[in-house]
Amino acid sequence: MQMQNSNEVKAESNAVSNLKQYVSPAEGAKISPFSRGQLRSWVYRGVIAHVKVGGPKGRVLIPVSEIERILAEGTRPARTESTTAA
Repeated sequence: MQMQNSNEVKAESNAVSNLKQYVSPAEGAKISPFSRGQLRSWVYRGVIAHVKVGGPKGRVLIPVSEIERILAEGTRPARTESTTAA
């Protein structure tokens, strides 16, 4: 059995962490107190950063750093005023 040196272990752990720089709203809901629907709502309203993979109807991915930022601030993104005719 061959042991890995510390540089190999660091490189491997960096590769694993780089794989999860982005999460789907469902995965984001598992690692935060926010629901999948709440994350999707913020994405579609443009209040949190996101990327779309696969074109206009493609998959939505949220940077993990964006979820961490919201958690660190201890606040939720501001509500936007809806413009409904009365």
